Amino acid sequence: MLFSEVIGQEEIKARLIKSVQDGRVAHAQLFTGPSGTGKLPLAIAYAQYLSCTNRGAADSCGECPSCKKYARLEHPDLHFSFPFAATAKVKKPVSSDFLEDWRSFVREEPYGSLFDWLSRLGIENKQGLINVEEAGHILKRLQLKPYESEFKIMVIWMPERMNLSAANKLLKVIEEPPQKTVFIMATEDEEALLGTIRSRTQAVRLKLLSEAEQRSALRHDDELLAQNGAAFVDFIRKAYLAHQKTGDLVLWVDGMAGWGRERLKQFLSYTSRVLRDALMLNYDLSRLQREELQQPGFQLEKFAGFVHGGNIAEILEELNKAEYHIERNANAKIVLLDLGIKLNSLLHRKAAESEA
Repeated sequence: MLFSEVIGQEEIKARLIKSVQDGRVAHAQLFTGPSGTGKLPLAIAYAQYLSCTNRGAADSCGECPSCKKYARLEHPDLHFSFPFAATAKVKKPVSSDFLEDWRSFVREEPYGSLFDWLSRLGIENKQGLINVEEAGHILKRLQLKPYESEFKIMVIWMPERMNLSAANKLLKVIEEPPQKTVFIMATEDEEALLGTIRSRTQAVRLKLLSEAEQRSALRHDDELLAQNGAAFVDFIRKAYLAHQKTGDLVLWVDGMAGWGRERLKQFLSYTSRVLRDALMLNYDLSRLQREELQQPGFQLEKFAGFVHGGNIAEILEELNKAEYHIERNANAKIVLLDLGIKLNSLLHRKAAESEA
């Protein structure tokens, strides 16, 4: 996450950058502000800047090995803690049990709410907490020395969701963390935090976004959504007819290869979400839709019949593989062409063939 990808908060960005350049990094910082102000993306951008090996005057380089790992949220010296609850699959969890879900959530919904996060885990009716077991898990991770960077960074999202036992267990390490350890907490409710934790942190108070900043962000989001929607419809049509008109798919691939790695990853992630929506529509679960796809001449409701229990798992697996290979700089044309050919076969599979 680059500072340039965080909406607004220019004054705070400049202050954070100066603290790094001056070598005055507080060991425990509390990013506080209402929902939608960008506390989590700003915390990650700050952590990335701390770890970047080729920092610029105003941002991380985005190209060094450290930045590339941060882009995937996979840097070994970046640790996360966040609210969670037991699920059907995980009865006594800690945050690392949900790490892959968390990475996807942050990449796709960096401004998402606690409800959005719990909904992703399928536990929106539960109360997400950071419990004493998780506090112990945090302490274990902080015992490790930095692997690659100067700093080891612990980002705690929604620390107000700590129960009293967890907060008390972390007091000492927040006050006197191991050498070269930085705590960054991102809270929506500063007053709900234990006073002794607040007193041990340096507050960074984010402002509400201005109307101009909100409009700019919405325009950018709308443009990306429209581009992804148009590309999705084009891709699905070309993939579905690839056995008859392979050349059309090849031409589409040639055009898409110019989008660049990050935009292609966003597109593939978007495609996965729309296909999940199609599955929901096919099984009369439209209330679970997450994306709005409005493209002239294309109705998701009519397409939904091609996505069913007999092919959805393999479709999503192929999309995940494609995103994985794009992330690792595989040839985009080969990856997308292979994906289109595989989707051709999967979309032509009848539900009865595999569900019978």
